[in-house]
Amino acid sequence: MLSPSQTLVLTFPSQSESSTRSSQSQSSSQSSTKRKTKYLPDYTELYSEKLDSIHRCIQSLISEPTSAANSSTALYKSLLTCGLSELCNDVTLILRQMSHLQSKGWSSYIASNNAALKKAASDTFKFTEDLLKATEPSKNAQFAEIIQKGARFLRECVPTRNGRLIEYQLDFSKSSDAFLNIATNIETLLMDLLLEEEKHLHSLGQEETLSSQMGRMTLASVLN
Repeated sequence: MLSPSQTLVLTFPSQSESSTRSSQSQSSSQSSTKRKTKYLPDYTELYSEKLDSIHRCIQSLISEPTSAANSSTALYKSLLTCGLSELCNDVTLILRQMSHLQSKGWSSYIASNNAALKKAASDTFKFTEDLLKATEPSKNAQFAEIIQKGARFLRECVPTRNGRLIEYQLDFSKSSDAFLNIATNIETLLMDLLLEEEKHLHSLGQEETLSSQMGRMTLASVLN
């Protein structure tokens, strides 16, 4: 409590100080927004990283020993572990964002955007070629068929002339659909494998194990 001889002095910031702080706050907010905004080259980098992850996942699945490849239980667990359908869902969303940016067009950074388009098309073309080669001798016919079908559909999204890639062209919308189809087909395969496992576990009286496995499933869901 103040004594009668004491005076309480309140100091308010001057108008110029308030204006400076406000400008700094707005500038900081704008900079933060700019840092969070992703452009075509950013999405292309994410896209390429996801393609690499998908390729590694598929390569590991088809490289498993014959006994594991022919086991529905082993394939089911491997698919869940690597999260192949989730990776394909991620790529679907990335491609939709890239399609949106392409439809808006760009009046600046033309060179970097064209370079991003070229890289996306080139990476997609190589990705499909690698998948078709890798799954050709696969020991798991059902899984290989899903990948081969998806890769062939995806390759049609990359225009070629006389077997050579046409630069700067990739149908983002169709490519997105291709990855969504792969994700959906993988989830269908997981369900089929789970039903096989259900029959096996019921015969052994291990219903609790089945319930635990079902709880780990994440069905593919990408909104249109």
